[in-house]
Amino acid sequence: MVECKKCLDWNKWKDAIEIEIASLSKREVFLVVLPTPHDIHPVGYKWVFVQKQNANNKVVICKARLVA
Repeated sequence: MVECKKCLDWNKWKDAIEIEIASLSKREVFLVVLPTPHDIHPVGYKWVFVQKQNANNKVVICKARLVA
């Protein structure tokens, strides 16, 4: 996400992130965070950013996905 913040079109990426978080919240994906036992390792996450292009290779949409 640090690289996206340096881009000129950061506002498009920010909007895509907000849309993804709203979608996850609507589907009640997030739960209360509980402390894990020392022998359990929680799953990590990362953001995946994709630019969708039309037939003329013009960027038409920026998509962000939060994946485990």
